[in-house]
Amino acid sequence: MSRHESQSPSPRAATSPGTAADSSSREPVAEHVSPPPGVLELQSPVVAKCSEWVEKYKAGTIQKGEASYEIHSLLTASGERSDVIKAAVESYITILDQHDVKMAAAFKRGRPRSGRARSHSATSGSSGSNTGSPSRSPSADSRAALRKKKKVDESDLPWVVRNELFGSELRPELRATLELLKAWSVNPKQVKSSIVNTPKCPAFPDSEWLNLVQGRPINLDNVFSGFYSTSTDNQRTESVGEIELKFGSKDASKPVTTHGDWTIAFDLTRDAYLFTFAHRADELKQYQRYILQQFATKRESEHPRVIALDRAIRKRVSERRDLLLSDFDQFSDLQTMHLDHYGAANQGRDSETIAPKDKPAIKKRTEPCRNWNRGVCGRGKNCFYLHVCAICLQRGHTSDKCPRKGASGSSGSQGNAAALGSQPDVVRS
Repeated sequence: MSRHESQSPSPRAATSPGTAADSSSREPVAEHVSPPPGVLELQSPVVAKCSEWVEKYKAGTIQKGEASYEIHSLLTASGERSDVIKAAVESYITILDQHDVKMAAAFKRGRPRSGRARSHSATSGSSGSNTGSPSRSPSADSRAALRKKKKVDESDLPWVVRNELFGSELRPELRATLELLKAWSVNPKQVKSSIVNTPKCPAFPDSEWLNLVQGRPINLDNVFSGFYSTSTDNQRTESVGEIELKFGSKDASKPVTTHGDWTIAFDLTRDAYLFTFAHRADELKQYQRYILQQFATKRESEHPRVIALDRAIRKRVSERRDLLLSDFDQFSDLQTMHLDHYGAANQGRDSETIAPKDKPAIKKRTEPCRNWNRGVCGRGKNCFYLHVCAICLQRGHTSDKCPRKGASGSSGSQGNAAALGSQPDVVRS
């Protein structure tokens, strides 16, 4: 019995779809091609030449059809039996297919592994000896991956380099928050979906869950409106590239305007934060106590300023990754801006408080003011009576200086005196 007959594999030993050899061929292949199962009967020079064509295909210098044809030609010219040639061809084709699977996965992750991935577009239209097989076209996954944005190399970003060189000391709670926000930024919508579908998830507006996951400030007006709303929040957002389209409608906003409104809205917001950022419990407790103290030390008419201060502080903290809500010494400028009468945020607010624009006009009566005629009326333009002479009903002088004061038998003066007598005494204001 010859060497080839003694070592030739049985038909079951040949690699074919659905066999154990097929499943093992899907394991990662090393960069250097070793003789696959089914080609041990071949001579070493033939195996070496076939491996060269596989390497050329991986390098992107030839098409898959050309590599398949050259390998088939080499095996046919080797003079081996037909079953040996068939097993070897199937093994080499499996290697080529396996490389395509690996490259598709690399494209999906956005990290091509070799020159083959980068040269597909350049070589797909080139002419070559593609006898026996059409040119290889990119897969659907590859085309989708190519349309995605190229991933940025963070080592090229100056702020990342500075942070690695000099470092930044963050408190444990800040570091924990930052790590969570980084992890959630990969797919914030999926994170939000997981939150709202978790048992014991607190009631919170759908749009504000997304703000919380992305580290943005919570809109307490929306939280307060949702607390009293009887309809569902059916507003949804769809992204087309970098453009966000919003569909559906929301109830009219019920803004937070008083101490009680703020307490209700912030309690709901704190529950949502503690459900996702459990390590921030002490920070939120201290901040709520701080804002309540501001409400307690201001008269009720000044509460809108405290609400504005709260909004400004939460906005600043959301824009920084090195601040806590309990870092009150970092908000002194915001306190001056919103709480002090001379703060930049309060320009025009005092005049609006004293004389609001929507205050209804005072409806004056037709009788002359007795206190004005006596020189003791302090109401000015807000007086309910007319500031005219009680005798002649003319403006510009009081009754004691009226030219008609000495006229006797004047029906007008008697009538006016009667009218003045019917007025109640008005206390001087």
